[in-house]
Amino acid sequence: MRALLIAVLIALLAAFAIAWGIHNYPGYVLIAVGKTTFEMTLWVAGFLQLLALVTILAVVWLVGRSLRLPFATRRWFSRFGGRNANGLFNRGLIAFAEGHWEKSRKALERSARRSENSLIHYLVCARASHHLDDDKGIEKYLQMAHQEAPNAYVAIDITQAEMQLGTGRYEQALATILRLRKSLGKQHPYVLRLLVKIYLGLKDYRHIEKLLPEIKRSAAFSDERYKELLVLAYQELLVAASNKEEAEQALTEVWEKVPRKWQHDNDLVYRYATLLASAKLDQRAVKLIQGHLRKYWDDRLLEVYGQLVSTDLKQQLMVAEGWLKERNNNATLLLALARLCMRLELWGKAREYYQRSLGFARTSAAFVELARLSEALGESDKSRDYYLQSLAMQGSVLELPLPSKSLR
Repeated sequence: MRALLIAVLIALLAAFAIAWGIHNYPGYVLIAVGKTTFEMTLWVAGFLQLLALVTILAVVWLVGRSLRLPFATRRWFSRFGGRNANGLFNRGLIAFAEGHWEKSRKALERSARRSENSLIHYLVCARASHHLDDDKGIEKYLQMAHQEAPNAYVAIDITQAEMQLGTGRYEQALATILRLRKSLGKQHPYVLRLLVKIYLGLKDYRHIEKLLPEIKRSAAFSDERYKELLVLAYQELLVAASNKEEAEQALTEVWEKVPRKWQHDNDLVYRYATLLASAKLDQRAVKLIQGHLRKYWDDRLLEVYGQLVSTDLKQQLMVAEGWLKERNNNATLLLALARLCMRLELWGKAREYYQRSLGFARTSAAFVELARLSEALGESDKSRDYYLQSLAMQGSVLELPLPSKSLR
């Protein structure tokens, strides 16, 4: 408020000084242009000069503003278009998340034309086309993405490989990923994960085996996942080897490739033992199981052990009875011992092991085998009872009336 009063006071003083000057010192100015003359006081001439200066400055300012107008207009439209493109992009992403693929694709394609970086727009359009089963659309948008950002070939190829993998086109996906690995080297963890998925889809376990050292070093795979892939790969390779003509040699070659640490894995040893048994290589299977069970126990191996016939059945039985000292309540071990005794024609001992096994676990197999043994020993009533109990293990038996006398 004080500043305003001071400004008003200064303006009044200036007006008074100008009025006093005009009255006491009018001055005189004569301007002659050809035969025309202009006469005025000094103060009027000064005012006209001031007015002319202000007019010139105003004209210069207006011209400058006019020259900048197209740039300002263009900038305004650019900002408006950018805001509109962002809105379309957001609507396209929301539609994609909601599963409205066609709506998403249209919005993203429109927003791509107004965006300075349309790569993401085209990649999402390609994924929307994938959900629409539009192969031509996929090819179109991936090509547009490549034209927009040729240096982003990694993102483009990964997108393409994922869609090929999703539709089961493993051979095409493999070609895409191998091309990408050739340019990137072996340092991209996600590309490695995609490659593993492709080989699993192709059931190409030989190549998965070759990738195992790289999988172990990669941060893209946990230790648990590495173990799953290793066990799966060698299990399948063992199965393939067992189907060859020279099964024994083929199985041996695969087993020797298994890292020594994993030759004690229960799942791998069990698969190897069952395949040896299927190939009639009982002696090797017996040695394998005996060696493994010294340190790593697995009841599944006992099931296989009881079905094997080694060259020395007595020794095979003696080893198994040694295990019984620490596991005398193991039903699977007792059943294996009973079966070995049957092969050695130790009928009384076999019956004892069968009965002890059934005391800990009532299994249909043990009942049937004991029934057959009892029948062979002339114990028909016991045999019939064991058979009935075996049937009861497989399902309920109705208590229906039976004839009291023979119909003969």
